[in-house]
Amino acid sequence: MGTNIATEILKTPDTSQHRLYQAVVIQAFEDCLYTLGGKNEAYNKKDAHEWFLGKNKDFMQICDLANLDADHVHERYKWCLNNKVIVFTEIQCYWIEYKNEYKKYRGVDTKEERRTIKERIDQIRYKLNLKDKKK
Repeated sequence: MGTNIATEILKTPDTSQHRLYQAVVIQAFEDCLYTLGGKNEAYNKKDAHEWFLGKNKDFMQICDLANLDADHVHERYKWCLNNKVIVFTEIQCYWIEYKNEYKKYRGVDTKEERRTIKERIDQIRYKLNLKDKKK
C-alpha cells in the first residue's frame, strides 16, 4: 500500500494481537488501493471502502484491538479519497453496478421488472466485454 499511509496511521504494535489487527486494517487499505479490473477485487474494494466510511461497530472494534484511533483511521481514509490516492476505476464501477443489478434482479417479482433489470445487466456485461460469457 503506500507504506507511507500505513506508517502514518500505524503504531509499533505492543503485542502480537495488535500486530494481527493492524494487518487487518492494512489489508483493507490495500484492497481500496487496488486499481486493476478484476471482479473479486472490485467487490473486496467496495466492501473495504464501506467498512472505512461506515465506522460501524466492527470497524471500531478492529481499530481498538489494533491499538489504533478509529477516528484517525477514518479521517485518513477520507483524506486518501479526497486526494485521489484511492479511486474506483471505470471497470471496478461496472463490476459493482453489475453485482447490485443482479441482486435486484433476483429480488423482483414481476417479469416486467426482471426484463428491465436484465436489459441493464446486459448493457453492463457488454461494457465489461462479457456479452457471450455466462454469469
